[in-house]
Amino acid sequence: MKLQPNIASYNANYYKMKTKLTDEYIDIIYGIATGSANANDIKDEVINDLIDMHIVKKDGSSIKLNTAVFLADDIRKIYDLVSDLGSELARKLVENRSILNNVSPEIKNFLGGIVGVTQGLSRYNYENNIAIEWKNYTGQYAKTKVDFDEFCDLSNSIGEHLFNKTILVGEKYTAVFIGPGGNNYSHLFSSLYSLEGSRNYIDNVLRYLTDSYAMLLESKIRNEHLRQSAEQVNIFEGGRPKDILISRELFQEYSSSVNQITEISCEYYSSKLGLIFEVLRTTTAGRQGVSPENMLMHFWRYFSKILAKKLYEYNFLTDNISQIGSITVFFDNEIDELSKLFS
Repeated sequence: MKLQPNIASYNANYYKMKTKLTDEYIDIIYGIATGSANANDIKDEVINDLIDMHIVKKDGSSIKLNTAVFLADDIRKIYDLVSDLGSELARKLVENRSILNNVSPEIKNFLGGIVGVTQGLSRYNYENNIAIEWKNYTGQYAKTKVDFDEFCDLSNSIGEHLFNKTILVGEKYTAVFIGPGGNNYSHLFSSLYSLEGSRNYIDNVLRYLTDSYAMLLESKIRNEHLRQSAEQVNIFEGGRPKDILISRELFQEYSSSVNQITEISCEYYSSKLGLIFEVLRTTTAGRQGVSPENMLMHFWRYFSKILAKKLYEYNFLTDNISQIGSITVFFDNEIDELSKLFS
């Protein structure tokens, strides 16, 4: 396999797409990217599948890319750019050392890194029509987008995505798992999704656990078995809850700091958009007509990887994601500002 798929989804179509993207399909996508594939040799059913997944589109008698496919040369260009941008934005954020100084490392990561920077910039992109709104994709792969990277030494050396996030929405609370994976209850259940008929059951269990763990943190329920399980997934430590629940009161106390982080990030990012778009147009997908807006989310994966590393390097972030794989932060669903950002 020459390409690595990166799938984002707001529903279970993630698993449907992941299953569909066999080695055969990925080899065809690589051939289209490199110009070595002959459209006449590709089965109509395969082309239709790739169109349904928004990976390719027809252009007369030709088949062209319709999503970001970054080959090794593209990755080198992007890495050079994001190394400069990530370092500079991190320094701008670190200059404001008074921001979020009195909260736990986990909450600082969530409010500063995830809400202030990544979700703030994501909202900026969509509110200003800078990135395509792939959540509006319809069809059998609705609300799901896939981009690709070529396997190469550089892409492997960049490392894991410390700002990666997974979201579980319960009835009263939402859980956000930050980090590449590991010690969290969503990760423990992920392998069971492949079992026939298990998906709806697991979804309901995870939503129940989200509310239960959050209420355990707030001492609204007491259950020794639940507490012991919370120790195993890093929500409790040494018999005591970790400071990782965002109440309405806590969010209001620090909302001005969060807004300040977003403003700093958006002002810097908007000043660099012209340069970012210029580089994206020179990529393999860009030369086939894929718009920068369509590739921006995948570009952001590289940018946020470097930015997160720099924020740890400069001690703006001090939690232990790199050691345990992930941290879990809960917030009250009645915090409208957060519920809208993560919906």
